[in-house]
Amino acid sequence: TLDTDTQLPRDAYFAVIAEARRVGLPVAGHVPADVSVLEAARAGQASIEHLRDEIEPFCSPLDVDTCSQLAQSFRANRTWQVPTLAVLHSKAYFDEPAIATDLRLRYLPAGLREEWLAERAGKLQRGTDYIASKRKRYADARWIAGFLSRERVPLLAGSDAGNAFCYPGFSLH
Repeated sequence: TLDTDTQLPRDAYFAVIAEARRVGLPVAGHVPADVSVLEAARAGQASIEHLRDEIEPFCSPLDVDTCSQLAQSFRANRTWQVPTLAVLHSKAYFDEPAIATDLRLRYLPAGLREEWLAERAGKLQRGTDYIASKRKRYADARWIAGFLSRERVPLLAGSDAGNAFCYPGFSLH
């Protein structure tokens, strides 16, 4: 698995892809900020995380042509998509009061529980525009995942557990 976390330089990414192909290993993970998901699919990346180029969604409901082009490329290159909708849901609804009293919090170490609650408090201070942007991002991601499914792009389950309020085990189910 290649977890580039947006920082891998473009030329290094393509060198990794070439070496992996040479030795017969699949490459899966994030797409670096300097590489588009279309380029990653065409290069042979086996799966791509999060329905996005590392900064923004890779297409939107307002640009069906781009989404169609990507879906066609994913199918042609056998590139799987891992939507990780669970983490986007938790980011979209972090302001809901029930999230701070969720019974699943008891399964976390106290330090992690405190970290998640502090992160939530900080995000709440960002205001309603921030919350609205996260909800729009989640709605768009759900649309993209549905579109890809209808276009017969293979999808994998993934949750991105470890992010705040994205519970290991539970979020995958």
